[in-house]
Amino acid sequence: CQNIEVTPKTYGATADHRWPFASPPSHEQLGHSHLCVLSVPIYFGSMGERERMFNCEQLQRLAAESVSRDPREVISIEKIGEGAANRAFAILFRDGFKMVARIPYPSTEPKGLIVASEAATIIFIRSKGVPTPEIFGYSCSPDNAAGTEYIFMEFCSGTDLGSVWDEMGTEDATRLIQNLVALESQLSDIRLPASGSLYFLRDLPPDATKVAVDASDSGSPSSIYVGPCTDLHFWFGKRKDLQVNRGPFSEPVSTMNAGALKETRYLEKHGRPLLPFDRFQRETFDFQEQDPAVHLDSLQKYLQISKHLIPPVAALTSPILRHPDLRPSNMFVSDNLEITALIDWQHSAALPAFLSAGVPDFLGSGPQSSDTAEITNGSEGESDSERLRLLHQRHLYDTYLAMTERHNASHFEALAYPFSIGRQKIHPSFLSSNTGAKSLLTRKRRAQSHLGKTIWKEILRLDDAEQQGVQQLEEFKATIGLGPQGWVANEDYDTAMEAIARMKELSLEQAESDEELIAIRDHWVFDDMDEEEYA
Repeated sequence: CQNIEVTPKTYGATADHRWPFASPPSHEQLGHSHLCVLSVPIYFGSMGERERMFNCEQLQRLAAESVSRDPREVISIEKIGEGAANRAFAILFRDGFKMVARIPYPSTEPKGLIVASEAATIIFIRSKGVPTPEIFGYSCSPDNAAGTEYIFMEFCSGTDLGSVWDEMGTEDATRLIQNLVALESQLSDIRLPASGSLYFLRDLPPDATKVAVDASDSGSPSSIYVGPCTDLHFWFGKRKDLQVNRGPFSEPVSTMNAGALKETRYLEKHGRPLLPFDRFQRETFDFQEQDPAVHLDSLQKYLQISKHLIPPVAALTSPILRHPDLRPSNMFVSDNLEITALIDWQHSAALPAFLSAGVPDFLGSGPQSSDTAEITNGSEGESDSERLRLLHQRHLYDTYLAMTERHNASHFEALAYPFSIGRQKIHPSFLSSNTGAKSLLTRKRRAQSHLGKTIWKEILRLDDAEQQGVQQLEEFKATIGLGPQGWVANEDYDTAMEAIARMKELSLEQAESDEELIAIRDHWVFDDMDEEEYA
């Protein structure tokens, strides 16, 4: 092998989006009886940022040495997948032994910490009985013979749940949920002293703020510490160069304030009038650029009330580690649906239970109706298959909550606590969107009268508009099977692009005014856009 360049096929790059009309199109309107699943990354740079040059021969040598094998036993290396942060390769040996090498993209942040934290997290929770792949070796720096950061790990046994989940019957899905809740309960039992990401002491910069997980074992290079949070919102674009507190956070209020303080520093240094990044929000602001001073004002208002968002319940403020992207493709299962491995722990961080609580996206975000009979009867124009889908989704959601109440009481308490969803949304992202900031402030004012009785009409309008946009977005996702994150497969790329082109064509044909036509033409949610100005 010589140095090789791995360049992926170009994928569609978009922000979050919504259908521009009251309801999304049917598959028949789009001309597809079966539309491929299309999902998009939250943040996505140019393809040049994802190109990685590395020495293939040396990578194989390092991999073989990590499992005490002769490099001459390697017979092949093959790319098996791409994620939001890295590529994965399968390395096969002559006797059939197989292992995985994961290589982050050059654009993946935070450099030097992302590999260190994921490796430490996987090794630590594996030692606590959580099923994760065994780590054979890793490098936090490209300063090695292969010329790249990497993690070498066990090739997971079992079946990728993502390949069977959509066809799984109710009985099997119920069994899987029960096993998932039991695993989450194991994670909830792991006690951590602060919020932040996990590291081995040897991998942290000497000047990094850190808290030992076990005070009685805090001196050796292999001691586990809580250190800076690797959550992408702290490191996106120019934010990675800001001198701000990224943790660890020993107090809940510090965790609550960190994102707003970071975004305040960013806006003070780099803020300028821009259209909302999430294009489904632009109509709310009449497609006008927004002054960063308005966002700064919302952040300051948030900082005034943040301490009131913290539940006065000790169990809900204890830091808990949960998987950062819990979806079927990150789970492997046995024939009897035992979870054999959870993969992809990059950007994971421990957070207070009231912030980390949530139902996994693939189990639904909660039914629109609380009445099963209403779902069964359906609405006008709703097909039998759609009603069955909604009933199945309702069953999965209810099953998860019931199992969580029974087997993971602390998580259920956090889920059931008032305003829990608002708190979950506030911490990660309010933070770079003034619409989100204002609407969340509104919900808190609605929920707690002691914060004041004045109703801000403009804030209420923004809140209602955001909720309508989110609902339309969810309806659209359900129509075409759009997941919350991910990528369209290479083999489905052309089909997906054809479908998107047809969607835009239909939208332009149905535009009822020049203003609507311009909005669709210039703000189409699937079109490419310059994300650099938002970085």
